[in-house]
Amino acid sequence: MRQNTSFILVCVVLFVIGAGLRLASGGLSLPSFSGQLGLSLPASLAESESVPVEAGNTILDFYNAVDKGRYAEAYALTLETHWSQTADGVSQVDGLTTEDQFVSSLTDELGANGMSLNIIAIQTLDQIPLPLVERDPEVYPELLALESLPAGARVEQVYRVLVGGTLLGRCSRWDWSKHVLIAKVKGDGLRVLLPGVKGPYQPHYEEWFLDRTLQTKREIVDVAPD
Repeated sequence: MRQNTSFILVCVVLFVIGAGLRLASGGLSLPSFSGQLGLSLPASLAESESVPVEAGNTILDFYNAVDKGRYAEAYALTLETHWSQTADGVSQVDGLTTEDQFVSSLTDELGANGMSLNIIAIQTLDQIPLPLVERDPEVYPELLALESLPAGARVEQVYRVLVGGTLLGRCSRWDWSKHVLIAKVKGDGLRVLLPGVKGPYQPHYEEWFLDRTLQTKREIVDVAPD
């Protein structure tokens, strides 16, 4: 029993170290960006309107689709910034991620069947229109996706939804929460905004679940066999 407990503790330590290294790396380094995003919504209404229930439901549908491996379904709910690299190795925005790119990338990262019920609980905790002072790609890089909308598309509003839940890993179980942005696009409905990734060393799911707290409860020890 002591050996099993030691193994579990080693796994937890390795998990924490890995998470720390990912956070220390700084995540996405943003390109210089000047000017305001073209959100055609009067400022007087931007933070006073109510948030439709569908906003939170769309985000939950996105996470559940990823968990079950329904990547095409998840893609239909999103707008994700696509990145490319110049000859000098500088990352730059290159439009929106296509369905083929999205599905292929997640299949490589998570497998054809998704995360295999690693999301054991999920819910929306709060939702508000995105405050005007936060409508900045330096605060939320996923806003860059709105600069690549097709001609004629118009953003009516952007909402900030706090989503949280519990994930189950091989050696641990942890609670997490994250602010997710969702845009209301005229003629296209509600779309979850994703920052995209700049290369193979920044998997999608790590960006989506970075805000998490290790749950050091007895469930961690209970996974060890007698």
